Amino acid sequence: MNMKAEDRINKALNSLSGMERAKAPEDGFSRIQEKIAAQKNAGMNSSRTTGTAIYKLAAMIAIILSFNIWAVSNYLSSDNMNSGNSTYSQITTDYNLYEDEY
Repeated sequence: MNMKAEDRINKALNSLSGMERAKAPEDGFSRIQEKIAAQKNAGMNSSRTTGTAIYKLAAMIAIILSFNIWAVSNYLSSDNMNSGNSTYSQITTDYNLYEDEY
């Protein structure tokens, strides 16, 4: 190594002399425990919200399914009514109600 590199290393190491060791605050551990407890409580509230959201989603699915079943049943019943119109067309054919009388 050259002299300039050694001088920089020595200067950096000498700057550390006289520094005190870092100390944790006396109430640091209790603060950490309080934050963990607050996060757990917040997590419990969000899980309740998630449960409510699941029930809302299930209710919406049930409503949509009910509407679809109702719509299909109405469509099928109207299809049956249209087949009832064949009786009407039979009557008009039998009595020639809509034929020209020339």
